[in-house]
Amino acid sequence: MQYEDKINEVYLVLQKLVGFHKQLLELVRLERTALESANLKNIEEVTYSKEVLIHSIKQAELERVRSVANLAAQMEVHIADLSLSNLVLALQQKELQNSEKFRSVQNTLKVLIEHIVEQNQANQKLVNASLKHVQEMKINALGENQNQSQTYTAKGQKNNQTTASRLVSQEA
Repeated sequence: MQYEDKINEVYLVLQKLVGFHKQLLELVRLERTALESANLKNIEEVTYSKEVLIHSIKQAELERVRSVANLAAQMEVHIADLSLSNLVLALQQKELQNSEKFRSVQNTLKVLIEHIVEQNQANQKLVNASLKHVQEMKINALGENQNQSQTYTAKGQKNNQTTASRLVSQEA
């Protein structure tokens, strides 16, 4: 395989990764909508889709590592020294057009990943807040908040009844 073919192979894999990350960003946004509407079916579907997409990203990443290793061997550079940033710099001296293509892909991936991380963090905060509310409701509804009443009976003894919330009144 020629040098130009190896450059194009790396670029095509990076383009595939950009496409996958765009899909992932859309999925985490859909996940937010599903979480806000508390639609369990949609949450499950989005979660499954994310898992499948993350698997595809891992496969594409393995493909990227393999193609970069081939390019590094062609360029007679150690693979650890051929990061995307270093590739852009190396190409900048010889092939300005390829250098700009790789820089564009690098910036696009960086921005997409930042947005995905931000959206995932926002989704995590929403889930945590929801779990906190559910636990508070559980405590209130089931009477798990066992605070003792600070009242006394007619005989002057401390009343041992709990002040926990009840779903049904005592009269019923």
